[in-house]
Amino acid sequence: MTTFTAPYSTANPARQLYDDQGQCVVHIKPTPLPLSKQIVSVATSLLQLPLLLSFTSYDAEANPIFTLRHKLLSYELFVHATNELVVVKDYPIQLMESGRKFTMADVPFKVELDLAYNATLYCRDSALVRLQTFDNGWQRERDTYTLEPEADMTFVHLLALLATTFTR
Repeated sequence: MTTFTAPYSTANPARQLYDDQGQCVVHIKPTPLPLSKQIVSVATSLLQLPLLLSFTSYDAEANPIFTLRHKLLSYELFVHATNELVVVKDYPIQLMESGRKFTMADVPFKVELDLAYNATLYCRDSALVRLQTFDNGWQRERDTYTLEPEADMTFVHLLALLATTFTR
């Protein structure tokens, strides 16, 4: 089991995520940009991951912050607070499951953060991966998944990134 820690302090607000071998897997620095611009920046950085998910992020009051979704091989970023809609970039996605290739248009994914900042990845309303808050970090709740291990780790990284991007 891999536990991701996210050290944070007001003196040094940069966040780093480490795996249990002590390797830094994600490094996040806050920016002075408005929230909507920060979200665009975060979404753009997510495009660098091997897999990109369509997801909705929620704030501490369970209000949706933004939704990033696939539409005709482009990704639309909808910022709920400002009703902004931004096309991030064209990015063809393929996931592997049971040897079959498919695109995000075929299989919708969604990531949710609850009030305790537990994160869950859903596919067709079925929970695939759930991360529990654990000592200021995130830990996989169970070890049974339907996706390939490489895809699973990408999802874990993405969930951890989402969970640490917005202050509590």
